[in-house]
Amino acid sequence: MSNSASLAAAKKRRSQPVKTSKQDSINTQNNKEYNQAPVTPVQLLKTHDMKIFALENKLLSLNDEIITKTNLDLLQLNDSQNTKINNSVINQVENNNTNISNLKTHVTTFSDNMNELKSTIQLLHATILSQKQEIEEIKQFMNKINITENSTTEKNDSTE
Repeated sequence: MSNSASLAAAKKRRSQPVKTSKQDSINTQNNKEYNQAPVTPVQLLKTHDMKIFALENKLLSLNDEIITKTNLDLLQLNDSQNTKINNSVINQVENNNTNISNLKTHVTTFSDNMNELKSTIQLLHATILSQKQEIEEIKQFMNKINITENSTTEKNDSTE
């Protein structure tokens, strides 16, 4: 090869774009598609159906994951609400226990006061009975004095 021929070959090579492996694979795929026999509508439908089926399966698995995550979120929400409710119930029970304790104390105090009042009433009743008897004795004594005075006065009146 002469010098001018080799320079011409080099210029030709440099002027052509460099192909990458990605472009080669795309060109190969395109060539295969063109080289293949024409696709019938039934084959195209089957291919399309297979792609739709694969997409539906992916969608269902994503739905399951979303539902599972939603359920987990709801469970966590319910757990926090249950904790709040449990704390509320515990507080109410503690308040009720305190109220019951206070009520027991008041009932005991009331019972003691009632017993004290009963004793006082019994003492007053005994005092009243005793005073009634003393009053009766005083009445009888006064009657005797009145009778004695009346008889003395009558004797004095008769002697005069």
